[in-house]
Amino acid sequence: SNNEIINIEIQLKNEYNMIKRSLYYWSKLYSEQLNEGEDYSLLKRTICINILNFKYLKTRMFHSVYRMKEIHTNEELSDIEEIHFIEIPKLEDGS
Repeated sequence: SNNEIINIEIQLKNEYNMIKRSLYYWSKLYSEQLNEGEDYSLLKRTICINILNFKYLKTRMFHSVYRMKEIHTNEELSDIEEIHFIEIPKLEDGS
């Protein structure tokens, strides 16, 4: 949609940096949306989708979605940021 920015990245080999890399790309996409003095209401929902050809996260699920939440109550701060990891080998394992 026009109210979202979506970045899709495919990683074939594990360089052991996917979380920091994904957060970096997300932050660049988010911060580069505005010029100095522009209103924050112009910021669009920003989503990074990482398709991995290797197992990376501890979970057995092949598709994991992360958003910013309060650690005690699990209350979501906003849906303006979202990071997805799709781990192809886990899909093939039937997880």
